[in-house]
Amino acid sequence: MNDKTVLGVVDYQLYLLHTMSYAPPELIVGALGGLGVDQRAAEVAYRHVNDQGHALWAVFDAVCRILGTPAYQRTYELRGREVVARGFTLPLWENLAFEVSGTADGLLADERFRRMPGTSPPALEDLTDLVPWKFTLDEVRERFGPLRQGDLRPPFEEHSFHHTSPDGVEQELDAVFSWGLLQRLTVAVTAS
Repeated sequence: MNDKTVLGVVDYQLYLLHTMSYAPPELIVGALGGLGVDQRAAEVAYRHVNDQGHALWAVFDAVCRILGTPAYQRTYELRGREVVARGFTLPLWENLAFEVSGTADGLLADERFRRMPGTSPPALEDLTDLVPWKFTLDEVRERFGPLRQGDLRPPFEEHSFHHTSPDGVEQELDAVFSWGLLQRLTVAVTAS
């Protein structure tokens, strides 16, 4: 790729995949296969998006142009500022939108996965249902909150929470999210 290459939604999906280092490897391999590429293509796309990123990351409209036509647009308040959020469909993540938020002065404020409006998350009855790439941070917080924030290194967030199973087993769990999408869930402590 050269500086004149036009980035598109596939490039951005590969970029996102490359940053999901906490995801189960089989999900990454399956997603790459679904796009008809290998890990090397993801690395190249990552570098290309990153190279152009120095000019892009602060510019809301530039990122939105890469992702194409938004499926929806909304406004909300983030850290005391009104932002515009545009949700984009990405073929690898069904029923989810990759939401890009920007301020009135064109700065990029946030990027994360959210449930597509009008769709419901998969059933989430117990911890066995809580699998990577199926749930957003907001959904896990709603079902298992409150969450305790751990390490925060955008796009990664670590949160922990307490869970008591129906049979009385108490657990402390650590959940890792990338771009607001669950990547990994591990048991930190179990007590009966």
